[in-house]
Amino acid sequence: MSPMQHLGLTWPALAERVERSGRWPSWVAAEPVLASVNGLEEVVAMAQDRADPGRADVLLAALVRLGAVDGGNDQDAAHAVALLLANGAARLAGQLRNLSQDIDEMVAGQVWLQIREFPWRRRRRAIAQNILMDARRAVLRDLGVDTRSCSRGVVVILVDTTAVGAATDAGLGALADHDRPSASGDELTLLAVLQWATGKGVVTDQDAAILLELAGLEVASAVRGLNSAAEISAVATRRGVNEKTVRRSRDRAVRCLVGAREAYLRECA
Repeated sequence: MSPMQHLGLTWPALAERVERSGRWPSWVAAEPVLASVNGLEEVVAMAQDRADPGRADVLLAALVRLGAVDGGNDQDAAHAVALLLANGAARLAGQLRNLSQDIDEMVAGQVWLQIREFPWRRRRRAIAQNILMDARRAVLRDLGVDTRSCSRGVVVILVDTTAVGAATDAGLGALADHDRPSASGDELTLLAVLQWATGKGVVTDQDAAILLELAGLEVASAVRGLNSAAEISAVATRRGVNEKTVRRSRDRAVRCLVGAREAYLRECA
């Protein structure tokens, strides 16, 4: 069962309810950007169109404003956002599955809370990434995992040059120091980068999950987690694999991120 199924949500039921209630015209009146599409079905199609992620982000932001408690406080709009994030929530649950048998329910609950409490006045871009990032942090806090976020606007991924090579390390450093436009006020995190990378097929889900597990969300000083013999041993033990497998997976993910740096900056800067 996927996380969003625990909320009892399905597209057909939601679309029918919104259409039957005549809610869509009122949503368009409150958020004129929605006038560019004809109902929720077209919003879904736009969200799945990787050719224009900017437009999908704008539409999602409109629905978040409608669904937030301090916005339109419309639960059906919030339901629409939750369903649009279903794939991301499923990936997040998969990355954290070894931490709890109830991870699907926990992720679903936190995604819903983050949608309803989303700070839409301050965060106006990268809506899906921010909601999933905040949900991840909240789930980890609920599980008693120490979470320290990175410096605002900067992704810091430090690797051992003996493991990956000096050239790779230099390239990754360039990615790490990339600042987002100051006007956005959003955070870039390792999670956000890897969500983009896995969505594009740059990094496999397994390699991404291992890299995240090693980083342990201590992204601001991630060199300890990524290179620590104790962390590598712990991850290998939890996953039932050899430590060399964990190191290879880590190094492969890092190299792939470095190779995709320019593409990432073009799409997400």
